[in-house]
Amino acid sequence: FPVTISEKTSIITIKGEMLDPTAAAELVNVTSHLLMQRIIGIETQKAAEQFQFIQRQYDQARARYNKHQQELAAYTDRNRALASAASQIERDRLQREFDLSYELYQQFSRELEQARIKMSQDGPVFAILEKPVVPTNRSSPQRGQILMIAVFFGLCIGLLRVGIRMISPGELDSNATEATA
Repeated sequence: FPVTISEKTSIITIKGEMLDPTAAAELVNVTSHLLMQRIIGIETQKAAEQFQFIQRQYDQARARYNKHQQELAAYTDRNRALASAASQIERDRLQREFDLSYELYQQFSRELEQARIKMSQDGPVFAILEKPVVPTNRSSPQRGQILMIAVFFGLCIGLLRVGIRMISPGELDSNATEATA
């Protein structure tokens, strides 16, 4: 079964030859559906792997964000009355960690949504341009062509023999009479 792929148009062509033309058409049909499913599976798997990676990053960013949020809230609750510079520096550090984790969380949230959209939209699109057709003519052997070639070679050989006999008829006759004597 030859399968060809056009690089320019991305058209995949599947051709099949068998003794039974109906079986050949059915086999091409089944092969095309299996090929489509396989390609869709590969493309979907890539998108799913990308989605899972971003999902893991998102979950980690959310966990860090929640952790920093809890730390900042607990520190603020413990040190309400303190107005020292050291406590203010620690609070500012916790606030920066919280802000950074919030930004990462937001970024991965956007990327996760984009990956979700991409996974649903970017699947390969297939369309069967021509359904498999049961041929009305034989593809091989081409009996008419074989007959014409055989007739041509037969005529050539016949003309060659006649030509050889015409060139040396005496030699052939003398050889034939010597053999019978």
